[in-house]
Amino acid sequence: MSRGILRVFDDPRLRESEALSFRAEQARDKGDHPGACALYAQAAEGAEAVARAVPLSLPRTRGLLARSAVALLYKGCKYAEAVMLADHFLADEGADPGFRREIEGLRGKCAALR
Repeated sequence: MSRGILRVFDDPRLRESEALSFRAEQARDKGDHPGACALYAQAAEGAEAVARAVPLSLPRTRGLLARSAVALLYKGCKYAEAVMLADHFLADEGADPGFRREIEGLRGKCAALR
C-alpha cells in the first residue's frame, strides 16, 4: 500500500466520520431513528470530503470512499443528496468497476425513496 493511500485513511475527517457512524449505529440500536439519521448524515460529510480529495489516479480508494459516503447518506435518510453524490462519482471515467456497481445499486435504492 502506498504512503499516499495510507495518508488518505489517516485523514482526521475520515476518523471523525467513523466515530459519528459508530454513534449512529448506537442510536439506531436504541431505537432513536431520527438521531441515527442525523449522525449518519454528519458522518457522510467527512467521508464525502475525503473521497472528493482522492485523485482519479487511485480509483479503488476513491471508489471505496465514495461508496461509503453514498451509503452513509442513504442511512442518513438523505436520498436526494445520495443520488447527486452517486452521480458525481459515477461520472468518473476511470471509476473502479466493482465500486461503480455498488454505487449504482445504492443510487437506485435512494432514487426510489426520494
